[in-house]
Amino acid sequence: MMVQSPLTITLQHLTWTAVLSVGFLLNGCATTTDSAFSPAASGYGVFGQRVSRPKHADPFRRPSRSYHRKSRLIPRTGPFAWHTVATTALGEPLQAISAGDGAFRSLVIGSVGGNDKVAVNLTEELARYLHSNQLIMGGVRVTVLRTLNPDGMRRDSHKNGDGYYLNELFPDQGQIPSPPEAIRLPKEIRFLIGHVRDQRPQRIIHIRTVSGSRGLLAVSQGALDSGREVAEWLNFKLRNLPRDVNRRTLESWAARRGDSDVITFGIPRRTDSDEVWALYGDAVLTLLLDGNSESRRVFRKQERRDSAYRQIE
Repeated sequence: MMVQSPLTITLQHLTWTAVLSVGFLLNGCATTTDSAFSPAASGYGVFGQRVSRPKHADPFRRPSRSYHRKSRLIPRTGPFAWHTVATTALGEPLQAISAGDGAFRSLVIGSVGGNDKVAVNLTEELARYLHSNQLIMGGVRVTVLRTLNPDGMRRDSHKNGDGYYLNELFPDQGQIPSPPEAIRLPKEIRFLIGHVRDQRPQRIIHIRTVSGSRGLLAVSQGALDSGREVAEWLNFKLRNLPRDVNRRTLESWAARRGDSDVITFGIPRRTDSDEVWALYGDAVLTLLLDGNSESRRVFRKQERRDSAYRQIE
């Protein structure tokens, strides 16, 4: 990750502030357990014309080559809402939302364990932030899956409605299973494999919790530089994927595929869920957008100040 000079960061800050000011004026001022890790590892409104898009766009849609715009100055995202993209065997909705429409595709997965309030809360806050701040997402499209285990979230369990702990049942060696093999997998895993096969995200981030007072970042080779910087910043342990993870986990399966950067963002389990976004939001955004961490903090500070001014007005 390239380290930027104070002058560069200042120029970026001024540029972001100018763009946001134009936007405001034009709009009228308007837990999973640690068992996954091996013990040894301890729409936009625009000026100009654009082609039409479906009224209710699929949040997992493939980017269309015919879909383009001449300008992207004014975001008009509408109210935040999760989209149901599939259901579990018990009928619980798998919920997702997408933001941005760039060529670089990222997938964020809320805890596979489901019963992981802190991790799911961070995932929800990330989704809302991305939905409201698409101006900073040039070139990036992010899909956020609230949790892969809504059964567990509803039932206060690490297992799904069929009694399976999902993060030990992914295919070995990273392969996409054949239809006869896939039918034996839990429905939630089949859904995720199908999404990765069809959308081919370049970056996959799994947000979960880990035991102890110190967090953990596990990263594949392509994300090692980003992961090392964030781990030092947060004083998190740093692990390598797929070497330091048990087989048949999401992390092992995704990293062994070799066509995506894979990151596990492990939050200390005792983190206050009401404070998790303030503590770790900047770090997740840095890993997601691969930007400079200091410039990201500068932007977030300006964004919070502008938001406070709008509330006063």
